[in-house]
Formats: sequence, C-alpha cells, structure tokens
Amino acid sequence: LFMKTVMLAVTKFPELLGPVLDSVLPKLLADRCWRDAVLWKGFVKFAVGTLANGSVPLLLRLPPDVLKPLLDSEPLLAPALKRFIKDH
Repeated sequence: LFMKTVMLAVTKFPELLGPVLDSVLPKLLADRCWRDAVLWKGFVKFAVGTLANGSVPLLLRLPPDVLKPLLDSEPLLAPALKRFIKDH
C-alpha cells in the first residue's frame, strides 16, 4: 500500500520524483525492504518504471544476493545497469 501511494503521488505530482528517488527509496533500501514481499514488489515496480529517471544507482546498492534474482526476473534491468556502468 505504501509504494502504491508513492506511485500514485508521483504520477499526480511528477515533481515528487526527485525527493522520492533521493530520500524515500534509499531509506527503504537501508531498511532492507526486500524482506517484506509486498513492499519489495512495489519498490521493484517503481524502480523499473523510473529507470530512465535515476533509479539505477539505487539498484546498485542492493546486496548481490538480492540483485541477482532481481536481474533474472526483470528483463529491463540488466541492460539499464550495463548502460549506467558503462557511462559512469
């Protein structure tokens, strides 16, 4: 429900995207959001939907044992991560 609210808020008010990427998502990662299946599903959906807007560096903060299955399950992520790494 939390991530659904975040997604709706960013859709309605696009200027919230920056603060969400800079504050909300890093806090969720620090709190290991992948341990809560519902929250993790929303986090992943939001991150995949905002790849072009800056979520890639956040995904690189994930532990390898969390990132690997995510790369396997989300086909858009691997190319985006490779592009980011190549460009930076």
